[in-house]
Amino acid sequence: MAPATTQGTLLKSTRESRGIPLRVVHEATKIPMDVLRAIEEGYTVRTLTPFYFKGFTKMYAEYLKINVQGIQTEERTQERPAVSVPVSKPRVAPLSPSPAETLDLEQWFAGIFTHRRKQQIAILAVASIGFFLLFKVITFFTHQRPKTVVKKEEKKKEKPAAAKSAPAASIASGKKPQESTSVVKASETAATAVKTSSKAAAPVAAPQASAPTAQLDREIMLTVRAKKDSWLRVEADGVTVFQSALNRGKSETWLAQNKIEISGKNMQQLEFELNGKLIGTLSRRDYKARKILITREGLSVIP
Repeated sequence: MAPATTQGTLLKSTRESRGIPLRVVHEATKIPMDVLRAIEEGYTVRTLTPFYFKGFTKMYAEYLKINVQGIQTEERTQERPAVSVPVSKPRVAPLSPSPAETLDLEQWFAGIFTHRRKQQIAILAVASIGFFLLFKVITFFTHQRPKTVVKKEEKKKEKPAAAKSAPAASIASGKKPQESTSVVKASETAATAVKTSSKAAAPVAAPQASAPTAQLDREIMLTVRAKKDSWLRVEADGVTVFQSALNRGKSETWLAQNKIEISGKNMQQLEFELNGKLIGTLSRRDYKARKILITREGLSVIP
């Protein structure tokens, strides 16, 4: 009696009738060679589960395009010595190569850095360098401008003081009425300061007509004009008579018996007039003076 036809014998006979080598089936289906031999010979592999064995059999049949579902497999009661064949790990689907293995750096760089992209990178580099140079030129000229302005201001300050004294004298002669009113106001403030400082002084009798002129000859009369905003502290005979800001264009007059001391800020921007005589501003070497002392002999600077 002929042996019953099994799935393995059907697959093997079909393959051989078509002239297909077993290695071609292995390369096409990725089924291990030992598993293909086990399917055709009808024995099992210990390292392979029945589920994977059936799956590989179905893949083999689909490759040959035949239906083996109706054919019964050999009875497992037929004892046949199982052959232990070392097999590799079963693979249902072929493993695709990893991106790191298939990556070609030359092709990758060629795909990214195309001719057009290289042109764009070159244009961008030239534009950035141009902007950088333009920024440097602008900053260079902007830093150079203030120096020229400072030089011009220094030249203006170095003009001779004689040019200032002439208009100052004309202004003094043309504004005598205003100075007289400021002198009257200053005399009133000085009188109140003298009253507060020296209470022990003898009471003055009723002034006569010639008394004010004689008193003015004996006293020190100082007029200060501000060319810029300044802050001053003025002491007349040791008594503080002024301690405030003197704004630009304003003037103040103080009277004293012996001396007047002035200290503060921006004193180099002050113009002095002592007993009706214009002295002018401080010299350049006295710009850093901390205190100015005025007596009947004149003006002196305390560094």
